[in-house]
Amino acid sequence: MDLPSFDRPPKGFAFDLGGTLVDYVGLTLNWAAYYPAAFDRVRSQLGLKIDDVAIAGATATLTKYNARINPREVEYTSTHIFSEATMT
Repeated sequence: MDLPSFDRPPKGFAFDLGGTLVDYVGLTLNWAAYYPAAFDRVRSQLGLKIDDVAIAGATATLTKYNARINPREVEYTSTHIFSEATMT
């Protein structure tokens, strides 16, 4: 596997911690119940003018792609999912 090269050092890296480095003891594996609060927090922290209807639409989109709720055989990129979630 070839590693990417950078013109300058990256500011950070992100990767999935769930079960890789950290075990979420006592936290459900289905995070759908946390979606509305997460979107609300992003709205609040960034001062976005997004109404509750838009948050409900984004929550519905994430729920649609949540494989624990809606099993699927096709994988979708996070870009695809969040692009749809932010267009509702």
